[in-house]
Amino acid sequence: MIAAYNTNRGNTDTVPLCTSNFQRPPAMANGRVIAYTKPLIMLIDEFSSSTADSVPAMLQDNQRGILVGTRTNGAGGSNSLNISSWQVGAYSEGTTGVTLSLMVRKNPVQIDGYPVTNYIENVGVRADVQLDFMTRDNLLQSGRPFLDAATAVLVQQLQQ
Repeated sequence: MIAAYNTNRGNTDTVPLCTSNFQRPPAMANGRVIAYTKPLIMLIDEFSSSTADSVPAMLQDNQRGILVGTRTNGAGGSNSLNISSWQVGAYSEGTTGVTLSLMVRKNPVQIDGYPVTNYIENVGVRADVQLDFMTRDNLLQSGRPFLDAATAVLVQQLQQ
């Protein structure tokens, strides 16, 4: 943070959240590495934000799972919101927050209509298999078309 301040930059370089470096040892039990090796599929949509932005990004960046649905919210950071001290104005009922951190993706992504970026903020995470559940057919059939299509993706992954 001192280097960013001294060079008049707005952002610091990436910093790990839990340890002093980015390397994490694998989970172990009885001297053996515990790793889930089965296929992973995650459903995402525009209501997925915060952790629901970061977990799909990690799965996609590490080619560990398939994302099915629509783009996530793109609220990829942490925000301070202190109602008593962050009021917009003296006579306003509005409040404001300050972004404290931004999630950084492992690899830059290029998405139509957006510049190349490493951030999730405002861009979100795009599904590998586009599947919209907000349709008339899903409404009228209690989500059956969406569930059938998502199940077909799952079955296809299991057969590979």
